[in-house]
Amino acid sequence: MSRTIDIDFGFRELARLDDIVSALLEHGIEVRSGNRLFYMDNSDGLFDWQYSDLRAASSVMSRLSEVLAHGVDVGFGVSWGAERRAGSLLVLPERRTISFIPDSDSPRLDAAPDFMEFGWYLDVLTAVFAPLGLTSIEAQSLE
Repeated sequence: MSRTIDIDFGFRELARLDDIVSALLEHGIEVRSGNRLFYMDNSDGLFDWQYSDLRAASSVMSRLSEVLAHGVDVGFGVSWGAERRAGSLLVLPERRTISFIPDSDSPRLDAAPDFMEFGWYLDVLTAVFAPLGLTSIEAQSLE
């Protein structure tokens, strides 16, 4: 059985992408996937994820910031910690939500190995998003 988790962080008003990225970086979370930038600009409505060289990260993030300001969903890969935990963040402006989906190789619960452990992610990401006006958190395990 393959399961994943999804954690949605809700806001009264969504912060600018620059502020979101700054908050992530302040907590030691890198906006990258390995040695590349993994990102999504949903301008075409296809949720097409792409990779970019890290040297282009500034221009890619500027583009994502621009389309987000026009109400378009964007996303990017993040990673952190000695355990190299990683996942994807989707910024959904119409829902005023940032959704986190951890990579499939995330730790499992000892008592129920079919389920991913998400308490660790909640602790870390709540600390990142609380100063940005966090109003709700919804976490679910999906089959």
